[in-house]
Amino acid sequence: MKGRMRPYLPELTIRDYNTYMRYLRGVRRQMYKSYGFYACHLLRTNGVLFAILSDSLAGRMPTCKRQRVPGTPFRRSMMCQTLGIRQAAQVEILMGWHNLQDRKYSELRPAKRLRRAADKLLLRRAYDKARQENPALERLFAQENDRAAAAAMCAYALELAWCSGAVRRNVPLAQQRDELQSWAGDVLDAGELLDINDRALYGGSGVTAEQRETAEEDMTAALELFRRKCGFWKRLYQRWIRCLY
Repeated sequence: MKGRMRPYLPELTIRDYNTYMRYLRGVRRQMYKSYGFYACHLLRTNGVLFAILSDSLAGRMPTCKRQRVPGTPFRRSMMCQTLGIRQAAQVEILMGWHNLQDRKYSELRPAKRLRRAADKLLLRRAYDKARQENPALERLFAQENDRAAAAAMCAYALELAWCSGAVRRNVPLAQQRDELQSWAGDVLDAGELLDINDRALYGGSGVTAEQRETAEEDMTAALELFRRKCGFWKRLYQRWIRCLY
């Protein structure tokens, strides 16, 4: 998930909204106590929903206390430390760290580059601690990263194929194996590329590191084929007008 998750106020009662805000403050305080003050700015309120669902489904009854809100001198009502709140804090730390890793350094403005460098330096210990506390959750995030990367590389390879002469029909990808293999020749296995793409998008178990490497190799091979099959003016158009490669 990207961006901040906020409650839709017209659908909430006053009691529900107060419960949400108490959980929000509870997750923030848990992040402050477990991972330090700097980690609090990672809170994007996505984990608050997980904390509410976890405690509700497990039947845990959290207690509400007045405690100081991190970064302010004020004391507000907040939910005490429950298992759901601790897991929500871990989710926020791990999700924030992986979102930080997804940003390309070359695409950031100078101020953003400085902020990214400071985040990597100051949040490393918080990430290591959260990863050691919940290694299963970290494996899940890593698996999702591999799936997203493999799906993106497969989609890019298919777009290169279609832009350089491969026949594109309005049918499922599984029925276009012959056209893609005819375009690829002996350079890459189009069937394997489609299988990895299908596993990355719809497979329940995700992709392995070997499959991700295979997708990267197929993408590189597709780019070389694209350059060979396209003429000069078409390469010029695809590179500088469409920014395809």
